[in-house]
Amino acid sequence: MRLNHIGILTLAISGLSISSCKKDSNDTPSNPFVGSPTPPVIPCSGSSTVTDIDGNTYATVQISGQCWMATNLRTTRYRDGTTISNVTDGAVWVQLNTRAWCNYQNNPGHDATYGKLYNWYAAANQNICPQGWHLPSDSDWKELEMALGLPLGQIDQLEVRGSDQRVGGKMKATTLWNTPNTGATNECGFSGFPGGARYGNDGNFYGLGNFGSWWTGSASGSDTAWGRYLYKQDAGIARNDNYLKRNGFCLRCVRD
Repeated sequence: MRLNHIGILTLAISGLSISSCKKDSNDTPSNPFVGSPTPPVIPCSGSSTVTDIDGNTYATVQISGQCWMATNLRTTRYRDGTTISNVTDGAVWVQLNTRAWCNYQNNPGHDATYGKLYNWYAAANQNICPQGWHLPSDSDWKELEMALGLPLGQIDQLEVRGSDQRVGGKMKATTLWNTPNTGATNECGFSGFPGGARYGNDGNFYGLGNFGSWWTGSASGSDTAWGRYLYKQDAGIARNDNYLKRNGFCLRCVRD
């Protein structure tokens, strides 16, 4: 689903030393964001796992200078104990401007694999991540994308970027995606699954097996925020500023 863009945030990047997760055979020395291959995928130093307030434990993965959760968030509470509402009714979901979560198609069987879908009102509260972790901003996602080879000239673009460098493919899991799952290697261990989304204009669920969606902590307007998509048919990663805050997207946390 595509909505009108409402603006572009610009990231000024200086002195950032980044290497790719793995050097592509088609990369050339002229690309300053492709360096020597990194070591095999490893958990974060000092944080091989992290546990939320509900007792859910998540593996971690080190990607360049960042430590990410390697699976999607599943908590029903903020770390201060405040409950996040489970909203199943689609008609109610589209009217919300308060925090809420759901499982895809309200099926708890999807929870362990795909995590929960949260509206941005829930996601934007930094207490949603465990202590010492936070919801990644648009800039945090850019840092990740550049570490995986996204050229500087594409960093502020909208829609799909980094297809030639397989930025999204390096993040996509190699299972559970519908074909063709273009470029998927998961070589950086992000393990992005196609958990779909719940849309805020109709309250319906879309895309399980076909795309994955993730919030950033960065608002772009009174009703919209920045997010990311991975698609089965593309090796890049989509960035847009027009996602309704009422949408239900997955979440990842990154270590402070």
